Amino acid sequence: MILNDQDLAIIVNKLQVPLIVSELLDAKTVLTSDTKYALHELISNFKPDMALISIAISIRKIITTQLNKTSASIKILEMECDKIIDEYGVLCFKEIQSEKAIASDVFNSLIYMGEDFESLTNLLDSNAFLLQEQGGVAFKLYEILRVQAKTQSMVVETALMMVNIMEDDEKDNMISAPVADLIENCDNVIIFPF
Repeated sequence: MILNDQDLAIIVNKLQVPLIVSELLDAKTVLTSDTKYALHELISNFKPDMALISIAISIRKIITTQLNKTSASIKILEMECDKIIDEYGVLCFKEIQSEKAIASDVFNSLIYMGEDFESLTNLLDSNAFLLQEQGGVAFKLYEILRVQAKTQSMVVETALMMVNIMEDDEKDNMISAPVADLIENCDNVIIFPF
């Protein structure tokens, strides 16, 4: 299954973070400390797959509206966001449509999700200076997304460590369990920069 624009719009509407980012970039809303906190909390409450695609869509919006795309490093970041949207969009769409994901799909994607988060956070780190020079709302949003990507990366890493120490029969039970149980044991922590 390949996502079309309508499917992506359904995902964006359900996640809300990309819509908020878009409104803030278009200056339809002011970025207050309450809004920053709300964005942190909203993303931290997502399961890692939803957080990953939410961050990727939001970063893609910042790139298309705020950055000079002639930079090679920005092009690479843009390609990484597109890859994440393509790879996880279908899983997220299925989860949104059925209100329940297939645990084995989430479990299988969890294995690669850690690498995708790591790749995304490395690219976000290496491109931060481009937005820092501009300052403003775009940089503040970028920082929120970057912090949350790092945090969700730790959640995935913890979940994978838990899976690795389980016995094979426990893993089989985990795969057949509801997705909420799969991620529930990994508390999301909001890390605020000082």
